[in-house]
Order: sequence, then structure tokens, then C-alpha cells
Amino acid sequence: MPQSEQLDNAAGVAIDRLWNEIIVARKPNYGDWSYPAEAYRHLKAEFDDLLADQARLMNLIILFGDPGKCKSCQADVFWIRHRTGKLGIYNADGISHFATCPFAEKYRGKKEV
Repeated sequence: MPQSEQLDNAAGVAIDRLWNEIIVARKPNYGDWSYPAEAYRHLKAEFDDLLADQARLMNLIILFGDPGKCKSCQADVFWIRHRTGKLGIYNADGISHFATCPFAEKYRGKKEV
């Protein structure tokens, strides 16, 4: 597959995931779209809402989380106690540190077969 085709395919996959896993999951009601620019405005508004939600999450994590450092990669992290009582480790951007830490596998619980 030529590189330009691979890039087109990767962009298509990213757009599909954005649409299916994030935007449609929020169940927006856009009504009918008369023309492509209208669809773009709706998607942009939804994306801006997602960014605003992420900013609010980041503020909450910084406000209520206990700051610390990852033992393995030394990244700045925040510890948040979940409703279940378990502690979760997050980056300041609201993403679980297990998603970004290069050493995360070392701390995952082993499943018994």
C-alpha cells in the first residue's frame, strides 16, 4: 500500500473512531444537515464541548487529587480515590497514567487462567 494511501486510511480510521466512540456515544441531536459546512460546524461544536469537558476534568484532578510522582517514569501524577475506595493514578490532563506510562505493564494485576 503506498504511503499516501496508508495516511488516508489512518485518517479515516481516526475520524471513524472519533465519530463512533466519542461523538455518537454522547448522543448528540444535530437535526438534519443541509450541506457539508453545517455538518462541520456541528462536529466542531461537539469537539469544543469535549475539550471543555477535558479542561474541567483536569481542574478537578488538580484540585482534589493528591500530587505525587510515578515511581517508574518520574512523571508528575495525581492520586484520586474512586467511589469504590480504590486509588487511581492520573496525569494532569485527566488521562489515566496507566495509558501513558512506559512501565504500566509492571503494575498491572496478573489474571489467573
